[in-house]
Amino acid sequence: MENDDKKSVFERHLQTILVAGTMAILSWVLLSVLDIRDRLTKFEERLSTLHGQVNTGTDDRFRGSDWRVQKERLDERFNTLKHEVTKLEDRVDKMERDNIKWHGANR
Repeated sequence: MENDDKKSVFERHLQTILVAGTMAILSWVLLSVLDIRDRLTKFEERLSTLHGQVNTGTDDRFRGSDWRVQKERLDERFNTLKHEVTKLEDRVDKMERDNIKWHGANR
């Protein structure tokens, strides 16, 4: 019986130590989770700030779709001006021919 009492006292002490150890580990895990949560929140804030800076920095740049639209407009304007230059050249050529004919007829 005395042996059983010693076992039960030893078991109670062992259980107390195991419970205390388990509580210490759970406390450490809880603190670690809270620390990770705080770091994650700070990281998300930094990421959001960087995202805003990147968006602000790229607002003044052409995007691919913007460039295609702008290029189409420029190409259209170029072709219009090219056509106008061709018409002007034709008019100048005609005037020169008419002028040569007129001078030739007056000689």
